[in-house]
Amino acid sequence: MAYALLHIVLLCTLAKSLAKNSVSLAEETVEYDFAPDERYLSYSHNFLRLTNNMYQVKSMMALAVRTNRSLLVLDLAGRPPDHLFDFKAMQDYMRPHKILYLPALHSNKTRQLLASMGIVQTDTSKYYMRRCYTFNRYKNMHSGLWRFSEKPRNFQDWNALQLYIKSSSEKVIVVCDMASFYSIFTDSLVATVPFAPRLRDEADRLHKLLPSFDLSNSFISPSTNTYGLLVSSHIKKSPVPGERSLGIHYRRTDMTNLGVNVSILLEIIHHLVRDYSVSKIFIATDAEEEELGALRSSVPPEIFITCAAYNSSLCILPEERLLVEEGICMRANYFLGSPGSSVSILIHEMRINIFGHHASSSVLTNPDPYFGSWIPRLGDWGWGPQELMAFASQLYATRKPKPHEVF
Repeated sequence: MAYALLHIVLLCTLAKSLAKNSVSLAEETVEYDFAPDERYLSYSHNFLRLTNNMYQVKSMMALAVRTNRSLLVLDLAGRPPDHLFDFKAMQDYMRPHKILYLPALHSNKTRQLLASMGIVQTDTSKYYMRRCYTFNRYKNMHSGLWRFSEKPRNFQDWNALQLYIKSSSEKVIVVCDMASFYSIFTDSLVATVPFAPRLRDEADRLHKLLPSFDLSNSFISPSTNTYGLLVSSHIKKSPVPGERSLGIHYRRTDMTNLGVNVSILLEIIHHLVRDYSVSKIFIATDAEEEELGALRSSVPPEIFITCAAYNSSLCILPEERLLVEEGICMRANYFLGSPGSSVSILIHEMRINIFGHHASSSVLTNPDPYFGSWIPRLGDWGWGPQELMAFASQLYATRKPKPHEVF
């Protein structure tokens, strides 16, 4: 079937002032020729953190392809998508449909057009619709850019919701927050969203700059290596000769109780260095200063801790720093992740799908508390609504991260 394509030109001028740790956005200009028979899909904003919103973009792209819709994508961290992602690659994935950057559509002409699609735009940051759709009774009435006048429409399961999205004649369907987050757990077809080229290239450059070290160089040996042996039993040695690099995502703040303390982390690192020929290490972490000090005082100075160790201009803005640090971990020969963290899962998935690493080259510091897995993965989510809501309640019961806690 031939589709009249939606033509969009996003002209975004990013005036950077990195010294001030800020990015100012010039007004986006949007030219459009909406096909009268095109249908659109969007998602309500996830309150958790940037990486969960990234997951939503991935899952919504896949869902839009499966249901023959174009996608209205929201901003991430207050930035247009092409500031963080390879927007061209995203558009290529969506063909023959398109992606619209929703917050850029704020001219009088587009406001009238959105109104004809059932979207009332009162200002550039608020979109009002009748309702959103879910399958798990999750009620998200005030979410990011969206406001809804009625309760969500619930379906019995994900497949029923997906079938409705595909068959419905509604111009715009907004999937409720937890439903859009959940869709990544139920389908193997999840879109890969590459990082913006400048962030991708910086991560590659910084990974190559990792200095080598050896065990005799200021590395404090742990008193025991029992736990290190346990962790290493779940990771496969690389057959590639030469020096090995290790990327670590050590998640703390609101998920500290799910992981291990610094002394156990050091035991794991020591074992991987000794028995896996690891001589280059990068640690991405949101640990507080006390734990950072304990880490720095126990490892060689050649082990880089956080992107700030490089003094890179792309390690200033939190959302850029996050993606650069993820990129470094994706390129490493081995990866040590944190249980329950969407960042660790994203790194693991990209290592396999983009960089060709074996799944067994990744391991968690300790088993995932929800599935008991040592591998950073989403697990078997064959849950009913009650089980899902119990899990969601656990997530939302945790302390909300501070603005600087982007992990």
